[in-house]
Parts: sequence; structure tokens; C-alpha cells
Amino acid sequence: MVYRPEVQAELRLTASQKSRLQQPNKEELRKMGKFFQGLRSVPRSEWAKRSTEFCAAQQQKLDEFLDAGQLQRLRQITLQQEGYFALARPEIADELRITPEQRAQLAAILKKLGVDYRSLLKGSPATTLAGAWPSFSATPTSKLP
Repeated sequence: MVYRPEVQAELRLTASQKSRLQQPNKEELRKMGKFFQGLRSVPRSEWAKRSTEFCAAQQQKLDEFLDAGQLQRLRQITLQQEGYFALARPEIADELRITPEQRAQLAAILKKLGVDYRSLLKGSPATTLAGAWPSFSATPTSKLP
């Protein structure tokens, strides 16, 4: 995400920071590809752990040259991109003090969203899929008790 020009502008990266944050080179792209391909060979239950490790390594690189304000804003942008799914991350749920009951409700909503989305992708033309988005967005935005 931080490679996107609009995100760099939002973070107000300096020329020096931009030079340290060059587009991923072939080796980095190879590592990323290997990571994502590696997820295919592990059980789904391992995905979160592996993703957390991969993201932590990426974050460590950013911590070396972004200041605290930039890191905070990048986190905000990332959470916005993740949308409702960010709420399912334990550290975010803890930070927001989401109760166990709310977490269970959120998990059910996200599961239904995934099922509905996959069913739309299976045989629906793009126009039908686009028309379904308003009903999709209504589901997870309902207020949790």
C-alpha cells in the first residue's frame, strides 16, 4: 500500500524516504510471491499466523524510516482498506474493546458476507454483482449491541 503515490502523498513522504521506499525489486517480489504461494500448502488455520509474521517483517522495514505520525496515518489507511475485516483482527478488537458477544456476531456477519460474495461470483454476470453491493454493505454496518 505504501508504494502507491496517493498514499505516499497522504503520508507526506520526503524525497529521502521515497528513495528508501523504492518499488519492490525482483528479489522482494519473488519473496512476496513465495509467501503467497506458500499459503496454498498450509492449512487455512495457519494463514493468520504466517500473514502476521510476514506483515511484521514488512512493518519492521517501515519502522526504520517513517516517523511516528506517518506510521499512525499508514495504520489508519490500512485499517480503512481492510474495512469490516479489520474488526476481526484480535489486536483491533481488543483496542476497540469489542466484547466476546460482539466478536461472535461480527464473525457471523463476516462469514455470511463471504458466503454471499462467493455465491455471487460463481455464476453471476458483473452487472448482477455490481447491483448486489448495496445489500452487501447493509449487512455488516448494522449496529452491534
